[in-house]
Amino acid sequence: MLDQRAADGLSWARWAVGRWSEFPVGDTPRPLVLVGPRVRAAAGFATSEAKQAFIEGVLDLKVDVPARVLRALGRRDIQVGSRVQHPLTIIAAERAQTEFMTDRGSQRLPSWRLTAEDALGPIWVLDPDLGDWRPAARAGGHPPDLPSPGQDPGARVQVGADDRSLLVDWLGAVPEFERYATSTVIESPTAFAVVAIGEDVGPPGHRTLAGRVHRVPGVLQQPVGARVFVDLHGNAGQVVPLEVGDEG
Repeated sequence: MLDQRAADGLSWARWAVGRWSEFPVGDTPRPLVLVGPRVRAAAGFATSEAKQAFIEGVLDLKVDVPARVLRALGRRDIQVGSRVQHPLTIIAAERAQTEFMTDRGSQRLPSWRLTAEDALGPIWVLDPDLGDWRPAARAGGHPPDLPSPGQDPGARVQVGADDRSLLVDWLGAVPEFERYATSTVIESPTAFAVVAIGEDVGPPGHRTLAGRVHRVPGVLQQPVGARVFVDLHGNAGQVVPLEVGDEG
């Protein structure tokens, strides 16, 4: 019998997979699926106010920046009650390319490179003309009315040469207390999620709280193909080849 955590995890997995039911898995070329944001600051900011201005999209432009790039940045005026008193000043903007993490690994993609005062490195914006696929905000319906799943957002799964054997990273207790020998895979024609099944093997009584990443095997009924691996939060995760030495 499944313990409550595993049962809750399966409920989250079914919801997460359902969110991606409209993914056009048969399209050629396969749609771009990002693991992470379309916009990122490469090295952070010199001040907390500059960081907050970036987060809130409060910008002062000293150069021309295309309107579609500003929309991607969420540009807006200073709001009443905001901690931002001074905008982030953009002093350069140019077309470029840089690496973005996708669900099939890092890809060099067209982007905009912005330079800002009080930014410690460039601000990268995925070229808005290059769309990435993600489910609609309400796709999959309301999330389960259960405790938030423990799996980290943006999880990854390793896939064997047969395109069906899996190893998933899963955060659990130390092996002296908890073991994960197997998992349950929830899959659809467009997506799949993995829930590790734990076994409590520790002694009763007080235990020191500690976490350990377990690598848990699983098997798909159908090959991965172009499908999306999703974490229990409903976000795309990474699909990577099985690493040498992890086969067993």
